[in-house]
Amino acid sequence: MNGHHVAFSSPVRDIYSSILDMRAYEVLTLSLSCLFWKKYHGNIKLYCDDNFHTKVKNMDLLWLWDEVDNVTMRSIPKNVNHDKFWSYSKMYINSLQTEPFYNIDLDLFTRQPLKDYNTDFVFAHYEVVDSKKTQYFDFHKQKEFRDFFKGFEFHNAAVNTSILGVNNVDAYKEFMRWIDKFVLDNWVPIPKPVKQFAYVLFSEQRMFYSWCINNGYTMDSIMDRAFDCNVLEFFDYERMDDKGIFHLWALKDKFKLKEHEEQKMKMTLDMVEALEEIFPEEWDRIKYSISKVPV
Repeated sequence: MNGHHVAFSSPVRDIYSSILDMRAYEVLTLSLSCLFWKKYHGNIKLYCDDNFHTKVKNMDLLWLWDEVDNVTMRSIPKNVNHDKFWSYSKMYINSLQTEPFYNIDLDLFTRQPLKDYNTDFVFAHYEVVDSKKTQYFDFHKQKEFRDFFKGFEFHNAAVNTSILGVNNVDAYKEFMRWIDKFVLDNWVPIPKPVKQFAYVLFSEQRMFYSWCINNGYTMDSIMDRAFDCNVLEFFDYERMDDKGIFHLWALKDKFKLKEHEEQKMKMTLDMVEALEEIFPEEWDRIKYSISKVPV
């Protein structure tokens, strides 16, 4: 099935650096994301803004994708607080698709083929909403949104959409028409001590899960364990089958600390080794592209 990446450099994300400031391990992850997808699943396309297009062009990495589109992103709604809803660009691009697809995060790759799914939607894994609500904050209980969510049932679970497969594109368009009513012109601040990414988790993952349940749409999880946001761990992690999914996500924050320098270097070298062994011809090009990228 066709896949796509979405790269929108405008959001200022408090927890992570700009996608224009990728470290070597991030470029390697992105490269493996493209190459593994083409090896196991089909074509992969990049939707990006002009700044990211310039970035990867200057690094001589545009060839990683079968198709690159830096035009569509220019039409993304301007009345969105992208610093808070920084995943909205993904959702916007997803809503424009007319055929079944997978949206893959830039920092995720699949080390083995995914099985065929017949459900309306498929995602990385389930997530249990944290009881303290510092991550999955109850925005629907705020006075600003009570009328909007009146009569809508929320469930204490969500889905992780770091990889999202959509077989029912019409249903996703319907979801986005509803989401837009919440996101567009929403400048309500995030209360403390709620995490700065709470709006993203709420709109992209919790609202989506509850909307699917309430409207009878079918879903399936790729990984066989849920992530418990109360303890920030997967259930029964040692026995979990990740189905070949690697997601950099929280490691980016961890690798800012010097105490994790050794782990960061090991992971970087592991990815270099994977490229050398599985994609030797591509690695000959990539190694020059990352030669001036900070480790």
